[in-house]
Parts: sequence; structure tokens; C-alpha cells
Amino acid sequence: YVGDYYLDCFIYKSDKSKYFKSKKILLLNVGVVSDTSEWVKEELLTISNSAGTEERSGLDYPFNYQYDYAQPQSASINVDTSRGANFKINIYGICDNPRITISNNIYEVNCSVEFDEYLEINSKDKKVLLHKVNGEIETKFNYRNRDHYIFEPIPKGKNAIEWDNCTDFDVIIFDERSEPKWI
Repeated sequence: YVGDYYLDCFIYKSDKSKYFKSKKILLLNVGVVSDTSEWVKEELLTISNSAGTEERSGLDYPFNYQYDYAQPQSASINVDTSRGANFKINIYGICDNPRITISNNIYEVNCSVEFDEYLEINSKDKKVLLHKVNGEIETKFNYRNRDHYIFEPIPKGKNAIEWDNCTDFDVIIFDERSEPKWI
């Protein structure tokens, strides 16, 4: 770690010196190797509407339909990177066919997410996974909406987010650069 940035790597050697100088000081040099040159900073946006206190506008009929005529809920996220950013979206259950739109791209998976489960869409690893209550992990890659590229990086700048059929989710932006931001 350097500040808020980290590098995925392996430590393959260490050299300890000057460890008898003081009881509280040890100089340790390590050798690292990595299969990537990207330093990463994660930025988290959490959306939680499970309390149900937010009033939604739309058509309200005295009888029920299979779907709502309400406006989709919305928020925004600012991507402060030099280019579009990879991301991870975690969608928490209970929800059916979760759909999140970020800057005109739709991230949708046609599956059910039960209570205490979550669906992970990871653009960096190109995976769509359902993490079940019993610890099993199922791939839901074949259940994605094929009309839109589910791993489309989020463009830089301010992006509108709209969602349907889900109440709680996280959007984690990966700010990737060749070296940590110093200033």
C-alpha cells in the first residue's frame, strides 16, 4: 500500500537488518513480483433503500399489476480517472432480475437474488457471480442481458445511475494507474 493505492503482488524475499538497534525498530527490505503494473484505489458508493422510506412518483392504481409504473430510482457517481474505470457492482437480495443503468449502459442479470445473497458483476475479472447463503458461488454469466455489454467501463466524469428491481447495492470504482497519485 502507498496511501490509498495498492498493488497486487507477491513477496518473494525479505532482508532484515538493524534489528538489534532498538526494541521498536526493524529495517525490512522486501522483494516483490507482480503480474500487473496497475496501482489501484477503490472508491465505494453504497445505495441502500431497504428502509423503504423514499417516496417514488408514478402512476398509482387501486388494483395491482405485475410491474410498477413508477419512475426508476436515481443517484450519480463521479469517476475521477484519466479514462473510463473498471468496477465491481454488488447487488444484495431480495430482488428479481436486477437492472442498473450507469451512463446509458445497462447492467442487468436475469436471475433471483434471495435474502442474504448477493450478485457480483466484476468488469476487471469479467465475472458475474451469485454468492449464496450456504457459501456456494454460482456463475450467472449466461443470464446477463446480451443486448448491452455488462463489463462496459464506467466513463470518466459525472454519471447518472438508475435502478429497478433492487434496493441495496454497492458500486466500487477501481482507479487504476501506473503509479500511485502523489498529489
